[in-house]
Amino acid sequence: MASLNLFSRIESPSEQEKQIFAILDEYAQPSSSTTASTAAQSIHEFAAPLLSDSQADGLENLLWQFWNIVINVARQIPCDSPSQERLVELVKALTEIPPTTIQIWGVSLPTSLIGLDWTKNF
Repeated sequence: MASLNLFSRIESPSEQEKQIFAILDEYAQPSSSTTASTAAQSIHEFAAPLLSDSQADGLENLLWQFWNIVINVARQIPCDSPSQERLVELVKALTEIPPTTIQIWGVSLPTSLIGLDWTKNF
């Protein structure tokens, strides 16, 4: 199967956005041997230094960056491509990473890379 020629479509991307895009670009390729859980763990590592009250804005920014890139990548992949299914597997793998509890304004909030984990705790 032919390689996908994907673009982040972000003007002046930050270094973090470039790295996230590189992970998604490599993972989405039909010839990629990277597993969904490996790609998910690589992406999740960006959140680790941001899991404190003082870094709440950084974590929010990471979520915006991540989802913007995922949506931009998904729009470029044909709907019948196996790479679309790979993106679904990646999102599923992200949901399987155990949530981390952080303190924001003195309140403990369970989080995951896909967003606050409201459904399991509220």
